[in-house]
Amino acid sequence: MSERVILAEIDVTPPGGGSVQTLRFSDRAIRPFGAGQGAVSHAVWDDRIIEAPSLARALWGDFQTLSPGWSAGAMTLANADRALDAWEAWSWGAIRVRLWTPGTAFSAALLVMSGVCQPPGYAYGFSEAPRVKVIMHDHWAELDKPLHTQFYAGTNDGDTVLYEGTPETVKGRPKPVALGRLLDAHLPCPQVNTALQAYQLYGDIVGTGLSVFGGGAGVSLFDRGDAAGYVHAGDYGHNNPVDGPTSADFDGEALDPGEYIYDFAAGRKLIRIEGQPVGKLAFGFRVGDQAHGSVLKRLFWYAGLPDSRLTGILTTSGQHAGVFFADPVSARDAIGWAARGAATELGGVGYIAFILAPDRTGVWRFNEVYPPGIPGFLVAASIGEADVIGLATDESAPPPLGEAAVGWGRIWTTYGPADIAPDLRGTDKEQELAAEYRWLIAEDAAAKEAWPNAFRRIEIATPLRAESAAQLYANWLIARFGLAPDGRRQRAWRVTLEITQARLAVRLGQIVNIDLPAAGLDGQFLLIGEEMMRPRRDLMVWTLWG
Repeated sequence: MSERVILAEIDVTPPGGGSVQTLRFSDRAIRPFGAGQGAVSHAVWDDRIIEAPSLARALWGDFQTLSPGWSAGAMTLANADRALDAWEAWSWGAIRVRLWTPGTAFSAALLVMSGVCQPPGYAYGFSEAPRVKVIMHDHWAELDKPLHTQFYAGTNDGDTVLYEGTPETVKGRPKPVALGRLLDAHLPCPQVNTALQAYQLYGDIVGTGLSVFGGGAGVSLFDRGDAAGYVHAGDYGHNNPVDGPTSADFDGEALDPGEYIYDFAAGRKLIRIEGQPVGKLAFGFRVGDQAHGSVLKRLFWYAGLPDSRLTGILTTSGQHAGVFFADPVSARDAIGWAARGAATELGGVGYIAFILAPDRTGVWRFNEVYPPGIPGFLVAASIGEADVIGLATDESAPPPLGEAAVGWGRIWTTYGPADIAPDLRGTDKEQELAAEYRWLIAEDAAAKEAWPNAFRRIEIATPLRAESAAQLYANWLIARFGLAPDGRRQRAWRVTLEITQARLAVRLGQIVNIDLPAAGLDGQFLLIGEEMMRPRRDLMVWTLWG
């Protein structure tokens, strides 16, 4: 509908801080909204929008890694009168873009996208009138920062500072992040006091109150891949001696050979042992809830994102996951890996995966990605010939998936023939402990037969801890990217539609029913991507797979 108007609001802050002001732009002259319209009542909209912004999102940017895709196109503002020069030194923050139908209330306008601006681009020159380009930040880019916030100071003095290591040992290294089920993960937790034989399992995240499940008795100690044989001799860290041994008791406790104790106090999470291991110690334990979604949510806490920016993260199945980061890593890489592999089986429907992606407003969620052939009540939208403005085949779609390899049960310490305990040599355990991941392989025999020289194979490492969970994810991969149930190759279609409230409500990963007999399309398709305000400002393009 060409009469619809683009409305863009941008919050700006003066240099050095101060009161936030809101700049309001439109793509044509409109009257101010009247009373009763909240903050926009009587506000002036400056008709400077020359080119509408765009936003493209995809559940996966490529079909090999299945990593989500995101790109934003610039909104161009006219600045021939140089009036926007007054705001060049200001900080441009939150942006909200709406489509509004004249004659309706502001509250009826469709919120198409929102986020945070990149620094505006002021363009000047003799060949064209001055303009300002505004691009919305990639929501994934806000995770391009270190995951770790705590580092070892290397300041042990043998008296008041005991567990910060020394300049020769762990100074400057991050304190590990550990979450979820890691019972058999062989974690290389750092030794933070050589004299006391003290190891720190992980660094606390402020406000979570997470401790090792089961206390010290829930910690496994490994020496050369086998049980180290130390005996749990107590938990420490109580607030006062009436409740039990304190952290001060932990520091001064004299242990018998072969014993270990655990301090669960906030900021400590320490293990002390008595007696030297033959090899290098590794550990296993569980921290907090081991459900995949819970682990992921707590990683977002490390990244500094509030709960208001998360939704649906805990709607995964009860599959167990575990993560451990002892080396520097970005929050983006950590969360990107930790989100992989979430899947479940829904009776009567098939296998469902959960793909992490931010929505158009920057709220992160696990998108439920359904299999083909689901019941009609789960279909999110229907498209007929009267709805379609444009239709094209996406030729970038790959050959059908013939094999899916899913890595699970990661261990963080591997053992070669010279490193492993003698009683494990020549056993299945020796082979298992030699590799970082266990691999589950699923195949689509029909795809391999139909495309013997061109079928595709993908390999995805996950934080999953159980083979059964890896099997669920592999089954989903084959169902989604192998041959269709009728033997056809699945492919992608780009469908151009008008932007409506109902279509904005459809999430990536949901099923769309298509009835286009003239194009030979009839059935259920998966919404895997969308592009807003393209090829025209009141249109959107859906990428459908099936």
